[in-house]
Amino acid sequence: MSSPAERRLFECGLVGARATSGVGFREKARSRVGQLHLAFGRLYGVFDEHSSEPDRIIGGFALHALDEFAQSYPKPDLTHYNPSVVFEAGEMWSASKGAGLCSRLGCAMLLGLFQAEALVVYPICKPWDLTAYYKGLCKPVDQPILWPFAETTEGDKIWVQAMVMEGELLKSIVSRAFEWGFETLDRHRLLRFSNPLAMVEATMRVKRESAAQKGPLLN
Repeated sequence: MSSPAERRLFECGLVGARATSGVGFREKARSRVGQLHLAFGRLYGVFDEHSSEPDRIIGGFALHALDEFAQSYPKPDLTHYNPSVVFEAGEMWSASKGAGLCSRLGCAMLLGLFQAEALVVYPICKPWDLTAYYKGLCKPVDQPILWPFAETTEGDKIWVQAMVMEGELLKSIVSRAFEWGFETLDRHRLLRFSNPLAMVEATMRVKRESAAQKGPLLN
């Protein structure tokens, strides 16, 4: 989403999701980090082409390489990499079931297409723990950081946990994402792939049916 209108659409969805998701927070009045990401980052929106509202944005995330602009916080130290192959992901939001899963899958595909060697994210860990969303994908680095750029809607402090995906873990995640299959257009401006939530729900249904057929275990 690169045009001014598309970026405004993304921002409206992001602000709405942050205000209504039950973990209300906002950027501080003096902060410009979020505005920087929204104005110059690579914004990706999630759309369901098979829904009754195919043009409705239901989620999204921002991505930028460190040779485009710096990471949001100086830690962790990733200067041993060429900045062109280190990416930061953020502004991830979801307004519909499955949109977050699609964002994670799409982000992994893009990391492979851009030949990334490392990814850094800063999920909130206090007063709400949102790091579980990234467990198995990224590894925590150092201690939680008192985030200077955001606050709760009540004005309370927020801590984030720096997490990094790199090395064999990154290669494994990208490989699994590529196995899913996708179509890319306009120099990776557009990714099209099947909804992973349908596969997850089908797998869970098969497991439930299998468990029901076996019946209760006898001691």
